[in-house]
Amino acid sequence: MTAIVYYPAFEETEHLQQQIARACWYLSPIAPSSVRMQSSLEPDRFVPEGYTPEVERFASELPEWLSVRPDPVTLRDLEKADIVLLWKGTSALDALGSGIPQKLRKKGIMVFDVDHTDRMEGSRYIDISHRHPRNDAEIIANSKARFDELTREVAHLNDAYLFCSGPEVSRYTNFRYADGINIICNSVINDAELLAAAPPHVQIFGDPIFHFGCSQYAHEFRQKLTETHEQYGYRCIVPMKYFNLFTFWQPELAASTMAVPFDVKLDINLDLEANFLLHTTDNILTFLMLPVGCTLANNVYLLGCDGRPLNQNDYFWKHNEKTQFVGQMNNIQEVHPSFFKLDYDEYYLRHCDNVQAYVETGERAGKHFQMLTPSHIPALRAREHPFARADATQKLTVGLEPNAGNSQLTDALSEYGQASNTVVLGNTTADGRVAQPVFADGGSDEEMQWVADQMQRWIGPVAIRSNGIAPDNVDAVQRIFSPLSEDIQLKTMAPTVTSKQKTREPGQSSLSLQQSFDLADLAYDLAKHRLDVQNEERKVKSLTQLVGDQSQALSALGSKHEALLEEHRALLDGHRALLQELTATKKSLSEFRGQLSDIKNTHSTENALQQERTKNLKLEQKLDHTRLSDRVRILGERQAKVEEQQKAVQPAARHFAAMERFQSNEPDYQRFTRHLQKAELEQFSEEAKSVYGLDLTPPDPPGGKQVSRPPGDEHPCSTEPRHRTHEPEG
Repeated sequence: MTAIVYYPAFEETEHLQQQIARACWYLSPIAPSSVRMQSSLEPDRFVPEGYTPEVERFASELPEWLSVRPDPVTLRDLEKADIVLLWKGTSALDALGSGIPQKLRKKGIMVFDVDHTDRMEGSRYIDISHRHPRNDAEIIANSKARFDELTREVAHLNDAYLFCSGPEVSRYTNFRYADGINIICNSVINDAELLAAAPPHVQIFGDPIFHFGCSQYAHEFRQKLTETHEQYGYRCIVPMKYFNLFTFWQPELAASTMAVPFDVKLDINLDLEANFLLHTTDNILTFLMLPVGCTLANNVYLLGCDGRPLNQNDYFWKHNEKTQFVGQMNNIQEVHPSFFKLDYDEYYLRHCDNVQAYVETGERAGKHFQMLTPSHIPALRAREHPFARADATQKLTVGLEPNAGNSQLTDALSEYGQASNTVVLGNTTADGRVAQPVFADGGSDEEMQWVADQMQRWIGPVAIRSNGIAPDNVDAVQRIFSPLSEDIQLKTMAPTVTSKQKTREPGQSSLSLQQSFDLADLAYDLAKHRLDVQNEERKVKSLTQLVGDQSQALSALGSKHEALLEEHRALLDGHRALLQELTATKKSLSEFRGQLSDIKNTHSTENALQQERTKNLKLEQKLDHTRLSDRVRILGERQAKVEEQQKAVQPAARHFAAMERFQSNEPDYQRFTRHLQKAELEQFSEEAKSVYGLDLTPPDPPGGKQVSRPPGDEHPCSTEPRHRTHEPEG
C-alpha cells in the first residue's frame, strides 16, 4: 500500500493537467493505493492533448487511485504519506516550516523534487519507479546473466560497429559490417535500410524524455522499437533506473532487456564483463555505447557521431532525417518544454571532453577506435578512417607514398587521370592531416597491411597507385592488395614526368591534372586557412569579450576591494576602540572583583548576624509562646474562678433583681426591708459585701434601739400569713 501526496495545491488548469498525465504514466508501475492532489479546479479533460495513448485514455476518467480534492493538504497529511511529490520545488514547503523535506525523509517518507520548470523533472519522476520498489539486486543479477550470454555469442567477432543518428550516418553504404557486432542507438531503428545493411545485435537507448517519457514522440519510438525487435531479435540495453518503467509498459521486451547500474563516483569503465557498472555521463555514446562496444570487441568503428560546428548552437546537433522521428519533434518540446532549456555550447564542449577521455582510456587498454564517417568532435576527427570523406559510388584512388618528401606521386596520379576522389596515404593525407601509421621510407609489410585493413571494409571500387615502394617490397604489396582491388599499379616514377603538361581531353579542364591537384590543395589550404582565421577571430572575439569582462570584473573587484578596505579600516578602528574599551572594562572588572570580595566578606558577616538575629528571634518567639501559654492558663484559672463566683452570687442576684423590682415601689421596698429576716439579711449582706463591696446592713435606728415592726408589716416575700388588725365592725 503506497500513499502519495502532491504539494502544493494546483491553481492553474494547465499545471493540474500536466501533473495528472505524469502521475498516470510514471506512478502506474508502483501500483499506488492512493494519489492525492489538492485543487478546486474542474477541467473539461484531465489530460492535455499530445500525450502517449496509455495516458490519453485517462482524459475523461481518472484512475481509481488518483483523486483531486479541494480540502487543504496539511503537514499532518504529508507525514502520513509514503511518498511526497513537490511539483513546484522544495521551497513550496517553506510556509510549513524550515527543513521540512529533511524531517520527512528522517521519518522514512520518500520526497521527490519534480519541479515542472526543471529540465530534469522527467528523470526525477523515473526515479520513483526505480527507487521505491527496491528490486535493484534482482534486476542486476538477471541483466548480468543476459549480458554474459551475449558476450559468449559474439566472442568470435573482434570488431564492433557503433551507429549513431547524425546526418553523416548516411555514408554507411560505403562499408561492410558482416564481420562485426552491430550496435545501434536511439532512433536509428527508424532507418529500415540501414538495419537491413547492418542487422543489429544490440539496441542501446537511455534518454528519459525521448525514450521513456509520456509524449507522442516517445510512444512512436517505443512502437518502432517493438516492431524492429520482432524482426531482428536484438538485445536492448538501458541504464538501470529505466528498467521498471520500461518493462511495465513494454512487458513483451522484458526478457530481452538488460539494465546496467551506474555510479557518478566511478571512474571510466570500459570492461563491463569485469565490473558491471557504468561511469555516468549525459550522452548515450559515452554513457553506454563505448563501454558496451569496448567490452565486446577490440576494434571499435563509429558512424554518425557528427557533432556540430561551434556556431550552430541552437540545438544539441543535427540528426539524419531517416534516423529521427522528425514529425514529432514539436510534440516532445510541447510536452517537456523545460528539458530544452540549457546552454548547448556548454553541453557540447563537455561531450567533446568526455569522448576524448573515453577514447584515450580505451587506447591505453589496447582498444582501437576509428570514425568511418566525418565528425566535428576533435577526438573522433583525429581518428577518421582514411576513406571517411570519400564516395563509394566513384572509383577511389589510393595513393601510397611512404616517403613524405617525395612529391612525384601527384604527377603519377595525373598520368592516370585521377584528379578527384583520391586518398593519399603516407606521412600526410591529401587534406594535410597526419595518417596512421607514419610510413617508413620504402614501406613495410606491417604498414601495407594496415592500409589493406582500412580498405577491406570499403564497399566501392579501388585503384591502388604507388610511388617510392622499394623494388624488393613490390611483390609483398602486390600480394597484400590483390584480394582487395583488381586495379593495382605500383611503380617508381621518373623525374621527367614531374611537371609534364597534358593534352586536354573531352570534358577535361584546360588545366593540367597537376595544376588541378595544386589548385585543389590551394583551395583546401585556403578553406582551412579561412576556417583557422574564423576560429582565431572567434578566439580573439572571445578573448576580447573575456578581457572586457575581466576588466569590468577587475574594476568591480577594485571598487569592491576599496570598499572592503574602507570597511576593514573601519573595523580596525572599531577593533582598537573595542580593545581600549576592553582594557578599561578589564580594569573595572578587577576593581569590581575587589569590591565583590569586600561585599562577600560583609555579606558573610551579615549572614552571621542574621543567623544570630534569627536565633534570638526564635528564642523570643519561644519565650513569647511560653508567656502566652502562662497567660492563657492564668486567664483560664480566672475564668473558672469567675464562673464559681457567678454561681455563688446567683441567689444574691435574684435578691437584687427582686430588690430592683421593689425599688420602684417605695412602700413595698420599705415593707420588704422591715420584714427581711435578720438571718437572711445578714447572710445576704455578708455575701454582697464580699462579692460586690456593698454594705447592706441597715443602720441602727436613732437611739440605738431597734424599732419594732408594726403588725401587718411582714416581709413581702415571706410565706407566713400576714397578721391583720381586726377593726370593729361598723
